[in-house]
Formats: sequence, structure tokens, C-alpha cells
Amino acid sequence: MIAFFQINYVAVFVAGLIYYGLGALWYGKALFGDAWIKASGMTSMASPNMSMTGSMIWLLISSLLTSLGIAYVIKISGKIGIANGIEKAIVIALLFGATIQLPIWVIMGKGTLYLIDFGYLATGLIIMGAIIGAWQK
Repeated sequence: MIAFFQINYVAVFVAGLIYYGLGALWYGKALFGDAWIKASGMTSMASPNMSMTGSMIWLLISSLLTSLGIAYVIKISGKIGIANGIEKAIVIALLFGATIQLPIWVIMGKGTLYLIDFGYLATGLIIMGAIIGAWQK
């Protein structure tokens, strides 16, 4: 529990915002938005369950919590630096992200969707790990 008091929350906030911004680019028209819509079988990015504003708020909260999780893992590792942050992010991406999202491909048969979603997660985690690893208190 002490590790939570030793985290640089400014770095967590900045890294979370950058991850959120990456999502806007990743799933936007500039990168993979059209491919994601096609692969998902949806007709648009709009959630059928809530307003776009509500969706964006929940995605921001998720980005900030993911950033906090990366910061916690980096802090309890006892090491600092960009390399350590990136290493921890890669481990989390491969051992948790790739495996948790695997049913998208294996069960649903949506390999393109899996690759787009995992690519975003892995890229975002690595960027957050680098920022938080470098930006210690």
C-alpha cells in the first residue's frame, strides 16, 4: 500500500491523457477507425448503450486507471528509468493484454479486430511505461 503514496501522480495523469489521446488517433479515421468498424461488425464508433460523451468519460477513466496500474508495477519493481518502464509495460501487454483479449480472435474469429485492439493496448502501455519510468519523484 505504501507504493501508492510514492507514485508520481502528475506523471500518471499525463501518461493517462496521452494514452487517451492515442486512442482517439488509433481508432480515428487517420489510423484504424474504418478497419476497426469493419472488423467489429458495428456501423459506427457510437456505443449502442450510452452517449458518446458518456463513452468518452469512461474511456478517460479507464486510461487513467491503466496508467496508475503501470505506475504501481514500476514502483514496486524497485527500479526506475525508461528501460524499466518499457520492460514492465511489455510484460503486462504480453502476459495480460494479449491473453485477455485472445477470445476476440479464438472464439469470435476476429483476428483483425484483435490485432487492432492489442496493437493499441501494447503501444499505449509502452508509451505510458516510458513516461512513468522516466518521470519519477
